[in-house]
Amino acid sequence: MTRPRLILLVILSAAISAGLTAWLTRQCYPQAGASPGEQAKPAQPGQRDFHQWLHAQLELTTEQKAELASAEAHFEKERARLQKELATISGDLAHALGEPEMGPEDLRPLITRRHRLQGELQELIMAHLLEKRALLTPGQQEQYRQWIHQGIDHDHGD
Repeated sequence: MTRPRLILLVILSAAISAGLTAWLTRQCYPQAGASPGEQAKPAQPGQRDFHQWLHAQLELTTEQKAELASAEAHFEKERARLQKELATISGDLAHALGEPEMGPEDLRPLITRRHRLQGELQELIMAHLLEKRALLTPGQQEQYRQWIHQGIDHDHGD
């Protein structure tokens, strides 16, 4: 593969992976991208704020709230770790692409590592959604399932 094609492939795959990861993260935690010190805005009609919705609409028990808080704390810790690693590898890749002597074989390990980290983040998000669902009663699970389904359908214009 020629260097220009490899660079194009890297850029396209990074853009697609980043877009999917950003979409999944926003579905669960819309304020995750807020600037430090910026406060979360209250949910408006039609605005997806999953965390607030979950706690407000599902009438969670005290036990469910405690279990969800524990699950959310673990998720946030792992998400932050993966995002930090992704930022590091993305910087390494950007630096490598700027080096004239870098060839396709030199970039391949960086690309592979970046893809692996993006996959880990996506798997973490999906596992977290399923973990939350498992903490809910059957009636709450149905509401949760419908909300996720409607959110995905809405985002795709269906």
